[in-house]
Amino acid sequence: PHSVKCLRSDCLCNIRAKELLQAIRQLEDTKISMVINNKNGKEHRNYRFSLVTFTGFIADGEASNPGRIKACCITLHPAIVDRMRQEHFSIFNWERLSALEPLTTALYKRLYLHFSNLYQTEYDRKGLKFEKSYDDVCAEWLGGLKPERYKSRVEQQLGPHFEELKRVGIIRSVVIERMADGDGFKLVFRPGAGFFEDYEILYLGSRARVLQFQQKSDSAVITQPIEIASYFYQKLHKSESSEDRIFSENDVEFVRELIDKMGDVGVRDLIDFAIEQAPKTNFDMKNIRAIGVYLPEWQADRERKAKRLEAQGLEAKARKDELLHQQYEEYCEAQRHAYLDQCTPEEIEEINRLARQLVGDQYPPASAMYKISVKVDERRILSERCALPSFEQWLKNRQ
Repeated sequence: PHSVKCLRSDCLCNIRAKELLQAIRQLEDTKISMVINNKNGKEHRNYRFSLVTFTGFIADGEASNPGRIKACCITLHPAIVDRMRQEHFSIFNWERLSALEPLTTALYKRLYLHFSNLYQTEYDRKGLKFEKSYDDVCAEWLGGLKPERYKSRVEQQLGPHFEELKRVGIIRSVVIERMADGDGFKLVFRPGAGFFEDYEILYLGSRARVLQFQQKSDSAVITQPIEIASYFYQKLHKSESSEDRIFSENDVEFVRELIDKMGDVGVRDLIDFAIEQAPKTNFDMKNIRAIGVYLPEWQADRERKAKRLEAQGLEAKARKDELLHQQYEEYCEAQRHAYLDQCTPEEIEEINRLARQLVGDQYPPASAMYKISVKVDERRILSERCALPSFEQWLKNRQ
């Protein structure tokens, strides 16, 4: 279900909590709007959603005065995660890209992807290169940049960008050559050491690229505790969202211990119980660790609920069994009546005679017990002649 990107303290050690929160909130406020057409182009659907659906932070100190951010979780919208799992995404080295101009960045991204594809399928490290028409580079990569007619002008136009690409290591060299037919130029790029470094880290194992972080471990250590802490503060402040979403390491460690003992559902149930009980005892809870006060009472209440549910379950089972036996008896009675309806007067008289013989002289013929016993034995004889199934067989046939 959710996919959460977790950043650990080594990534965040020099960023102030409030500044990071502000940056992440910009992502939360980012909306994606798109129109998807079907294959024939006659029908379309509109989509609009947030890029990020949830964020949370773990910091040194208390939540009211957080220090250094130690971990962060960012939950992406399921539509984004689904496309990522289908490998409809690319990963670039932001450290290399961040200092580049827009046009240089466009060249970088295109070259990185082409180098990666060729290196994976066609070329070895020594022979890897990529060639493309200069005119096509201008039209397709650079948004319709006007092509120059002379090589010196091409060098003047793109040379500074090529130098930047060499500086960040994406290319080792670029050569401007005449096309084979003499009409225009082509650019021949060869990758630099920076490309091979990024390829090893970011491109290899494409199916695992979504999960470069330790998803299961981070989910247990970071994501799940943050989500539960957020749940507590939303309940405590009667708010739809926890505004700051910066949680102290003490809070998170406390939640982790609770999750280990009672699981996600159990912790949330304890939170609900504590939030409900606190006003009754005039207890002013300040942080999630306060719910520990109510742990013994919650456990006792849970045991009472479990016993009550068990008793209710047994009672419900008894009612169900009683209803089934009643239905079985109604079925048997219907079968006996159906059999009697097909009997001749002689057969009916024979059944009555056999029943009277079974009763014998146990009761006086004129007594009520005699008549009741005869009726019971008649039912028994009819049941045998109808070949009625046992209750277990009847129940099995119903299923």
